[in-house]
Amino acid sequence: MKRIIFIFLFSLSFCLSFPLKGNGQGKETGMLKLRTGYGIPVMSFGKFTGNLDYSSFVTVGAHYGLEGFYFYSENVGFGGLLSYNRNTIDAQRFTGAYINSNFIYDTAFVNVNPFRTVIGLVGFCFDLPLNDYAAFTFKMMAGALTVTKPAGIVRVQTEDGDELIFRETKDTRAKFTIFTAAGMRFSPLPDWSITMEVEYIGAQFDFSYKMNEATVNRTNHVQLLMLNFGIAYFIE
Repeated sequence: MKRIIFIFLFSLSFCLSFPLKGNGQGKETGMLKLRTGYGIPVMSFGKFTGNLDYSSFVTVGAHYGLEGFYFYSENVGFGGLLSYNRNTIDAQRFTGAYINSNFIYDTAFVNVNPFRTVIGLVGFCFDLPLNDYAAFTFKMMAGALTVTKPAGIVRVQTEDGDELIFRETKDTRAKFTIFTAAGMRFSPLPDWSITMEVEYIGAQFDFSYKMNEATVNRTNHVQLLMLNFGIAYFIE
């Protein structure tokens, strides 16, 4: 965590070192952007790790959001980002894992809600034009990553015909995190741009929930690589 805070503070000082060209030229600019794309689980999030935890079976999901930046210079803006992500559980892979976990299990049925994440961040956006129609973009931001671990029910039938039910309640946790993004901006029309970016965000969460009335405490790394597409409007 200390290393993350140091990187963010270093980036902050780097941003503030830019000359305020826009203010001097009277060209302060605002940017609003609608964003959407795909949230891809990476590292241990979404990868089967040998236990029957929901986070091991997360699939690629969708995200939607809104960004707003004020460019106090020609190349550097300060603003915020709000995004909502929804990643479902791979039910087929999850049922197979349950059946394989115990030789007496014959069939399994699952009903698990999606993982939901809400991202709220503030920070800096770099806009580095290559020509009149394209620019390289980079963002360094920090804020809250709020994750809801879903509730769900798993019904397992044994070879003897007995039914076992595993019920889990949901839990919601929030963490401070760093967000980085890099991509391209294309301007086919005056004041309008199309953006494509690759983004990363992640944090470690200590979830506490109930499984069949018994309290379970488990640590999950929630990490997402997001492919983001947006439509931006610039206000001068």
